[in-house]
Amino acid sequence: GLSASFAKAFVETFDCELGLIPAAMGGTSISDWKVGGTYYNDAIARAKEAQKTSEICAILWHQGESNRNNHSSYAEKLQTILDAMIAELGLDADKIIIITGELREISTGVDKRESFHAELNKLSDVYKNYGVADAEGLTLNQDIIHFDAPSLRVFGYRYFNIFKTLV
Repeated sequence: GLSASFAKAFVETFDCELGLIPAAMGGTSISDWKVGGTYYNDAIARAKEAQKTSEICAILWHQGESNRNNHSSYAEKLQTILDAMIAELGLDADKIIIITGELREISTGVDKRESFHAELNKLSDVYKNYGVADAEGLTLNQDIIHFDAPSLRVFGYRYFNIFKTLV
């Protein structure tokens, strides 16, 4: 996944420890992550456990392949989830860094890719420290939906480069 290369870049750049809270679940739609649902609750439980010894400074979100053909209210749904996470975890909405990632046009079609990215970009008006990682040039697995392993590593570095600008 993209977390390993993000973590590698982080520890090479900053003089501090980093912990990641994995909560990804492949093949899920944004609706599967609804507040109070199984995936959301699991992510919150993991984050609360981590908060016993750590501080959460960022939310890295990559999801959307399951919504690539129907995403007209994606930003609204994601904002609801992120707002609830921020509140439940007692995070400062003005300080938390939130990074999302684009999809590739091969999996969505160019027109749908652009409209999905417009949904992601709407959140830059909502969150002070928000960025979107560019997926341009990344390659996909044979399923023509998910990124291949080398591209996920590149994507992790792209997430980190955004993180650096928002710190």
